[in-house]
Amino acid sequence: MTKPVGPAESRAGVEQLLGLFDVLAQRLAAFESGPKEFDTGVLLYRAETHLLQAIGRDPSTNVTRLAERLGVTKGAISQTLAKLVRKKLVRKRTAPASGREVVLELTPRGWKGYEAHERFHAEAFDAARTYFRDDLEARVAATCRALVDLIGMFDVFDQRTERFGVEDQALGTSGPRSASTARSPRRGPDRPAR
Repeated sequence: MTKPVGPAESRAGVEQLLGLFDVLAQRLAAFESGPKEFDTGVLLYRAETHLLQAIGRDPSTNVTRLAERLGVTKGAISQTLAKLVRKKLVRKRTAPASGREVVLELTPRGWKGYEAHERFHAEAFDAARTYFRDDLEARVAATCRALVDLIGMFDVFDQRTERFGVEDQALGTSGPRSASTARSPRRGPDRPAR
């Protein structure tokens, strides 16, 4: 018979979970720190790389569609897009059908970066396959469920700590949030609400 988990054991478990999350966050920060070139001849920061990928996956997309898909503002897309245009990785053109809509496309240099980043993701997949071996699908699904739960837990924590006026670095706010910022930025269109 399994011993019931009491408050002390539950708290210790949550503390262990938070400790592991902190280790993961540090590893991700170290991994993501600094720009990478991705065969473009220019340094690309994380947001630039991900926007380049999104444009490559949806040729002739526009700012509105990208903002919706990535779960960020059109202003954030426009700022990052301007950098990619300056670096000659993306070009803007008017859609022939509408004559007004501005669509985005990768330049040949942008495609080189896109393809290099795709190879980077292929290496991540190979690493996961090596680590999880024959249990890949089940372990990835379980890990995704655990991460969704962890994100949900942090959303609840954010709501409960608003009264302390703790600044939320991700939102750039402190104290109680307005209705327009109440939605967590960590939950984009591909992340379910809790």
